[in-house]
Amino acid sequence: MKPVQTPARPAQSSERLGLLAMTSGSVLWGFAPLFFGYFVAFPLDEGVAHRAVWAVIWLACLVIPLGMRRQVISILTNWRQMLGLTIAAALVGINWAIFLYAIAVNQLVEASFGYFIYPLMAIAIGVVVLGERLSLKSWAAVGLATAGVILKGGAIGEWPWIALAVGGSFALYAVLRRQSDVDALHGIMVEMIILGSVGCAFLLAKTMIFAPDRHFFFDGTSYGMMMAIASGLVTALPLLLFHLGNRALAFSQAGFLFYINPSMQLAVGVMIFAEPFSLFDMAAFGLIWTGLILHLLPFGVKTARPE
Repeated sequence: MKPVQTPARPAQSSERLGLLAMTSGSVLWGFAPLFFGYFVAFPLDEGVAHRAVWAVIWLACLVIPLGMRRQVISILTNWRQMLGLTIAAALVGINWAIFLYAIAVNQLVEASFGYFIYPLMAIAIGVVVLGERLSLKSWAAVGLATAGVILKGGAIGEWPWIALAVGGSFALYAVLRRQSDVDALHGIMVEMIILGSVGCAFLLAKTMIFAPDRHFFFDGTSYGMMMAIASGLVTALPLLLFHLGNRALAFSQAGFLFYINPSMQLAVGVMIFAEPFSLFDMAAFGLIWTGLILHLLPFGVKTARPE
């Protein structure tokens, strides 16, 4: 007799889907600079606006069939939840703008540096703002990350502000969303509605009032239209996969898989965009990686709020 196969339990199935979603989202984010390398040929402000407009349209196509309209409308009519999500949306927009600027000025390596340090910055924000306590292991991880930032700053003669802005905006966003009582998928849909509304208003005002010689779709060509629409998909799909994975996985699993993203961006910046990567960069990234590995190791006391 053949052994009877036991069907996968719901928890196991959810974890597998989470692993697939987080890995896929991180890989797509890692390849995204190849698209945005062409996208930054258009004006930065219009690029950010189009990402927001078309991200919400693509998300609507993906999410509305799941029957989430009632929950989204409920959030849109709750002023307290809307206040938090509006701040979160602003942080996302800032993060997009800085990332596109980094690609435009050939600083993708520094931007990837920001995504490496973001979780440790989130930990620091949790200590300062939320009053969380850290284990000795986490304090050591934050210290190593700080040493990496200082080393990077000393190598270039100034603070690596692109890395700090990228990592800081994403860390503030992560902490804010962690404190929110809004479901991850509903929240990201509302965030994109907020950003998309602002982006659409900006594009209409610029092309109809302030610069009537400009086209809504960048230069008015079919290429400009294609790039605008595609930017929304490149933005929305990995973001949706990230939130699906983040909801289904343990923090350590999700955090480790996220680093596929900046690792690939670092490789793209060095090997394809031919950005410089010095010994100082290698040492700084080594300190950050050591801190991340230390932070993700499964031992030590977890962070906790003071009683």
